[in-house]
Order: sequence, then C-alpha cells, then structure tokens
Amino acid sequence: MSRCCCLLLVMSLVPAAVQAQETAGAEPYRKWESGAGLQLAFWPNADSVVRTPAYIVDVSRFWSEHFATMAAMTVNADDAEGDTKYTPFPGGYQSEFNRSRPAGLQLGIAYQFYENVFAHPYVVAGAQIGWFSVERLTYRTSGSTYAPPLFDRVGQSVEARPFVGGGFKSYFDNGRAFMRSEFAVFVDTHGTPRGVVRIGAGVEF
Repeated sequence: MSRCCCLLLVMSLVPAAVQAQETAGAEPYRKWESGAGLQLAFWPNADSVVRTPAYIVDVSRFWSEHFATMAAMTVNADDAEGDTKYTPFPGGYQSEFNRSRPAGLQLGIAYQFYENVFAHPYVVAGAQIGWFSVERLTYRTSGSTYAPPLFDRVGQSVEARPFVGGGFKSYFDNGRAFMRSEFAVFVDTHGTPRGVVRIGAGVEF
C-alpha cells in the first residue's frame, strides 16, 4: 500500500516539476516588437517634416516589461517644401527652399503600463527627423517679363520635431499580435503644435 502511495505521489510531482522548470527557463517578457500602419491628420497639416498621410514601419526593443526604445520609418512620396527665403538682386531675385525627401525617421522611448492584460496603455516621447535637399531658383528680368528660372541644388539639410503621445495596444488571443492606436503632438520650429493619429498592427517576438 505504501509503495502505491509513493508511486502516485511521484507521478503527481513530475508534471509540476517539469512545468516549474519550463517557467524558470522562459523569458519574463518578449524583447522585440514590430508593426506597420498609417500616420494621419484629420486637420490641415503643412509641416514638411511630420508628413501626413504617411506609411509607418517600426521596431521596438523592450529593456524591461515596461520600458522600450523604438525606431520607425515614415514614407510619403509627395513633394513638400519648407519655408522659402527670397533674396532680391539687381535684375531679378532668388528663392531658396528645402524640398523634403520621401522617407523620414522617428526615434523615441516608450513606457507601457500593466502586465499581461488585454489592453496595454502606453506613453511615448521622441523626435521625428526629416531630410531635405536645398534648392534654389534664380529669376532674371528680360524687359518687362521674367526669363525662365535657373535651377540649382545647393545642399542638404536635416530638421527634427519633438513629440509626446500616448495610445493603447489591444492583443489578440495568442498574446503576441496586437492592434494599436496612438495620438501624438509634434512641435515645429515656430512652436506650433500639430496633432497626429497613428493606427496599425504588430507582433511581439
């Protein structure tokens, strides 16, 4: 009888020990996530750095269950021009402006609240970086009219816009894939705030 009791006890303890070993060997949190979506504004947006609408692809690295660093590429194929500077000279004038490149870069840090719940609220802060080619048009008068302008590409420049935001990640049943919605406020060089909505989906791994 005692042997049977010992055998039953061992058989009941083995699965528990295996499960405890697997739990101990598992990582406490997933270290990476990646997603894609759209960056939108439902109001006028003339900012040549924070482009809307734009496609966005991002990757994040979690350093703890709550803290992460992120990088994202934004793409908008439409041309956008920055502020134009006019320089008059005898017999004409020059206009110099920045023309945006299609792709931009976002860098930031994020803090995610709660653990292992269906909806994870989070906050994020960082900067949007945009690359520009500096272009110049030279207009000269020909009698009472202007001759066709001369075009020159005279250099390159980089601009950045700081931002803060927050959103929610809603997970599917598998606990890895999620939908995401976010609202962020960017500030341009004149101190003007611009609100941007991001929606998309992603997966943790």
